[in-house]
Amino acid sequence: MSMPEFPQPNPDMTQEQALTMILSSIALEELALSHIINAEGEKIQYILNQNNCGCSNDLKDILAVNKSVTGLLEIVLQNQMILKNKMESVLEYLPKP
Repeated sequence: MSMPEFPQPNPDMTQEQALTMILSSIALEELALSHIINAEGEKIQYILNQNNCGCSNDLKDILAVNKSVTGLLEIVLQNQMILKNKMESVLEYLPKP
């Protein structure tokens, strides 16, 4: 995935253009969080598949991965709430269609 490109800051930018850029940045943050969630799911699948393939994972290892994933998902949830509040604030100022 390539890095997003935003236009150079323009002092003549309208309020609506600025708010649209903020919404775009929120969408990109949401996309990044979805990649993190997907990676955590793959981590769980990996450790469980190792266990099913005969590789003996200690229960402590599985619980450690579970605890790690749980902690990261709690942080993602907090970030989601912040982004939701940011989006709601921006939407208040955008003109209604």
